[in-house]
Order: sequence, then structure tokens, then C-alpha cells
Amino acid sequence: MPRISPRVELADGTLEQYQNRPSDDDGPWDGMLYPDFHRRYRVVLGRNVTKTDKDRKTYWPCSCNGEPADLPSDEIEPTAKYVVPKSARSSEPQPVSYQWLLPDKHGDRYFYQQLLLKTPFRCSLPATFISDNNVAGTLREECRLRGIIPAGGLEQLLRDDARLHLKTEAETEAMVERLNLHEAALHGPVGEVDMADDDMRRLHDDIACAQGEDERCAPPDLRLQHEVVDGALRTVALWYERVPHR
Repeated sequence: MPRISPRVELADGTLEQYQNRPSDDDGPWDGMLYPDFHRRYRVVLGRNVTKTDKDRKTYWPCSCNGEPADLPSDEIEPTAKYVVPKSARSSEPQPVSYQWLLPDKHGDRYFYQQLLLKTPFRCSLPATFISDNNVAGTLREECRLRGIIPAGGLEQLLRDDARLHLKTEAETEAMVERLNLHEAALHGPVGEVDMADDDMRRLHDDIACAQGEDERCAPPDLRLQHEVVDGALRTVALWYERVPHR
């Protein structure tokens, strides 16, 4: 059985290592995906580069978001970060597992994760993933445009992933049900919703009110005048409002 490396989460430390990988025109770095990098390499301080890596010259100074590091090439800086193979004595890549996030629990973080995992190295700011033809400007639409979301939509993507993770049929259907509830909430009340009639009416009234525009009104009648406040002459603003006769 292959040895499984620790679970890779989308946390600051792991993401930072991916961003600060080497910048080398002759290397594979620019086209390498997030999980592939963590399957094959790890980031260590210069003082922890092993003798085997030194002898084999299998260490590369980390960049800063793709910009080459200003380090001497003929020596190792003890406090600088370097990329080395996952195992100095084996050329076999180590498997990496990462958490699958459901959109009904994590919102846009799910679509951001899909783009990060399946797009070659770029600046990781969410806005940098948005392409020019993405008129919606959302991470979800970007996933659809890039084919990360299949023709069958999120439900098909969920079922495919559940099958890969050996989920039972009952677990898969429960996930699909949660997804459908989330989609229904995004697009307003559709179909049968378990809600009392009065609550449903108020909900529709709130939606209609939010979609309408408030009537234009005259600006408030504000008047400045001088008054003595705590023994000192000050300028105060008073709000005048006409009260209708009863």
C-alpha cells in the first residue's frame, strides 16, 4: 500500500508553499497544478536541506509569488526556503488527499477550491481567476466556463466525486438533497417548501418589496441656527418635519 501523506487543506501554510515555489523557465513549475506540487515536493528551510539533496543538486530556492528569489546560487542560505523532492531517496510521487467542500456549506469557497486545484499556478487572489468572457463575474461561472462543472451541473459533479470517494447510495442522495435545497434557496422559493402559509406569504411580500423601488421624496428640511449650549454659542442643525393635521 502506498504511504498517504497528511491531508492537504486549503490553509495559509500549504497555499503559501504553493505560491512560493521556484520560478524557472526550464522547470515544470508554471504549468503544475496545486495537488501535483504537494505530491512531489515539500518546502524546507535551507538548514534542513539534506546531504542527499545537496549532492544531487535537487533543491531550488523559493520564489515570492513567482518572482525569483535574490539568493546566491552557489550556496544555501540557512533561513531561506527551498523546494526539495518529497523523498530524497525515491523518485515516486507521494499521493495527496484533499478535502472536498460542499457548496451548501461553504459557498464560494467551494468554487475557489475547484479553480485552485485545477488551474495551473497563478496569483491565488479570487479575482485573478475571472476571465474576460465571464460576464457574471462569479467563481461559479468561471468553473462552468472552464469545464470544471460538467454539463450535468453541480449534481453530476457531486455524484461523480461521491463515487470516487466510495460514498454509499444513501450518503450520495443525502448530499444531493442538501445541494438541491441550497440551489432552491439561491433562486427563491420554488416547488414544495415546508413552510406555513402565513410565513410563505410574508416571504413573498418581502421579496416583492425588495425588488421594488422606493418612491422619491423631498430632501429633509434641515435648518442651522445658533443656540447657547453649556454657556457657549454653538451652531446646531435642526430637522423640521411637517406633521399632518388630524
